[in-house]
Amino acid sequence: MKALLLLSVLLLSAGTVKAEGMDAKNAYYFGTVFGAGMILCATVDMGELKKGVAKEALGSFVELLSSAPGSSDVADSIQKSYQAVKQEPKCEGVY
Repeated sequence: MKALLLLSVLLLSAGTVKAEGMDAKNAYYFGTVFGAGMILCATVDMGELKKGVAKEALGSFVELLSSAPGSSDVADSIQKSYQAVKQEPKCEGVY
């Protein structure tokens, strides 16, 4: 469990780097989606989660965030982050 927590922190910081140049709200949503996606990939890689479950979970999360009231100004960042996490080599075959 400690390893998963450490991995989570490292992956979230990677998502934050990719969000540079955005305002705080857009960076927050970008990092949230990217971090969630990378954590799900890592959990699949460890054999603790099936690929289909991870794919469905992230897709549902992105849909939920995108359709939330007041999210129209960050919808582009949510989608860019979703595409970025799907392009990550570590997530190949998951999304």
